[in-house]
Amino acid sequence: MRSPDKIQEWRAVENQLQVADIILVHGERRFYRSIQKRSNSYWNHVAVVLQPPRPDLGIRGAFIIGAIDSGIEVHRLRKYSEDMGRFDIGVKRFPGLTEEMRRHILSFMVNKIDAPYDYTRLLGYLFEGALKACLPQKLFKKVRRAIITSQPNSFVCGTFIQRAFFESVPKKTQTQTFAREHLRSLLEMEEITPADFARSPNYEWVFNPHQ
Repeated sequence: MRSPDKIQEWRAVENQLQVADIILVHGERRFYRSIQKRSNSYWNHVAVVLQPPRPDLGIRGAFIIGAIDSGIEVHRLRKYSEDMGRFDIGVKRFPGLTEEMRRHILSFMVNKIDAPYDYTRLLGYLFEGALKACLPQKLFKKVRRAIITSQPNSFVCGTFIQRAFFESVPKKTQTQTFAREHLRSLLEMEEITPADFARSPNYEWVFNPHQ
């Protein structure tokens, strides 16, 4: 349970959220802990603000969109923030987004609602070390590529958000949206994790910084 001061700080931040803010989540479920351990990070899930609070319209809390184990879905952010015994939240923001860019990001995401979760990619990520140890390097690279590209219309949480940002900004700024530094190919963009967003200098911390 977080302290009353931290909860009060969160409520102030929640009221200032913007469309396309990055929401990082620390969860205690076994599914989340596996991702956390593999990425060596405090965070194990990531989503994006779809609709900030609008008290004037009676919308008291934000709505978020992201890839969860049942696919691309929209949820109330308070699904996490009201259960601080199981979850913690951080917020990052990509600087310089225009209203048009935000609309493009949301259009990309909304058009993917109900797309399935990519369990093949998740399992490949979790067991990448074992595959790399067992397979010759050339075969490992082929298997890795096959895993990443086998289900092009399904997503895991980090890659879903990375693609949304990359495809929604002008070409001259696309590489600035990379959550991982020194990407060597667009294929690597399909491997972005919550930890990458947490560590990225391209996204600014708004609330509760952890690596």
